[in-house]
Amino acid sequence: MSTAGAPAKPCIKCGQDCSGRPRSKDSQGRYICMECLERLQKRQAAPRPRPAAPPAPAEPDLAALLAAEEASAVAVTHPCPKCGSGLPPGSVICNSCGTDTRTGKRTRTVKAAAEDDDAERPSRAGSGLVAVPMILLLGCLGAAIGGAIGSGIWAAVAYNLHIHSGWIAWGVGVLTGMGMIAVARGHAGAITGGLAAIIAVLAVAGGHYFTVSAEVDRIIKHGPSARVIVTDEFATAMIAREVAADMEKKGAKLQWPPEAEDHETGIKKSEFPANVWAQADGRWKKLTPQERDDMKSALQQMVQERMQTAAAEIKTAGFVESFSLFDILWFLLAIGSAFSIGSGAGVRESGD
Repeated sequence: MSTAGAPAKPCIKCGQDCSGRPRSKDSQGRYICMECLERLQKRQAAPRPRPAAPPAPAEPDLAALLAAEEASAVAVTHPCPKCGSGLPPGSVICNSCGTDTRTGKRTRTVKAAAEDDDAERPSRAGSGLVAVPMILLLGCLGAAIGGAIGSGIWAAVAYNLHIHSGWIAWGVGVLTGMGMIAVARGHAGAITGGLAAIIAVLAVAGGHYFTVSAEVDRIIKHGPSARVIVTDEFATAMIAREVAADMEKKGAKLQWPPEAEDHETGIKKSEFPANVWAQADGRWKKLTPQERDDMKSALQQMVQERMQTAAAEIKTAGFVESFSLFDILWFLLAIGSAFSIGSGAGVRESGD
C-alpha cells in the first residue's frame, strides 16, 4: 500500500500497486512484483543439464523476460484514471483507490473497509469502557427497587398486622441483592456486592424507620389529639395566655385554679383566673366574625404543625430505641445476603 501522496507503482503483470512490496524494475522504469517475476522465470526457463557446480546467481534480465512475455501476449494492464495503478484485463474497479472506471465514482473496497474498521476500533473500545459504569448504575437502580419493595412489605406488615419482625429485614437484603444481580450478572463481583450491601443498609434502615413511623401514625390517628378542633373557647384561651403574660410582666399576682399549670398551657376557661378570662373574652367578642374565623384557621394550622413536629420527634426516638440485639443480628444477615447475592457468589455456588 502506497503512502499518502506517493505515486503508485503498478506491477506490469498483475496491475497491483507494489509500492510497499518486494519488486523489481527494468531499464524502462517498469515495475514487476516478485510473485509475477518468479512465475515468468519458471515459464521461460529452458531445461539444461545440471552443472557440476552451481553457478553464481545472476541478476535476472527483466527487460528480456518482459519482452518475451509481451511478444506472446497483449499487454495485460491498463492504468486507473484516478491513481494510475494498473488494472487487470476486464477489471473496472481499482483495488487501490476503489474507483469505478465506468462511472468515475469511488466504491467501498476491502482495503477501504479495513481502514474504516481500524478507525472505528478505538471508538468501540471506548464504548466498552462506558458500558461498565452504566451497568453499575443500572444495577444500583435494580438494587434500590428491590430494597424499596422489601421495605414497603415490612412497613405494610407492621401497619396492618401490628408486627415488627426482624426476619423481614433479612428479606429486604435478599431482594436488594437480587435486584443488583438481575442487571449486573455479567459484571458481578466485589464492586456490585459492595454496592448492594450499601443499598441494603439504607433499605433496612428505611424499612425499620417506616415500621416505627407506621405504628406512631396509627396511634396518633386513633388518639385524642387527632380529633383536636379549634373552638371559640380554645381561641379565647390563646388570647387569655397573652393577657396573663402581660399582667404577670406588670407585677400582678394572679390566682391560678388548681388544675392550671401556667399561662402557657391553658386551653379552656377553667384553667385561667376569672379576671384574666374576662379580659380575654372581651377581646374575642370585639373581633369581627371574619377576624374570628381567620384566627381559628391559623390556630388550627398551628395545632397540626405542632402535632407533626411532635410525631417526628417520637418517630426518631422510637427508631433509635427499637433496635434490639436480634434486630442487629438480622440487620447484619441482611447486609451479608445482599453482598453475597449482589456479587454473584450465591449464583456461582448454586450453579456449581
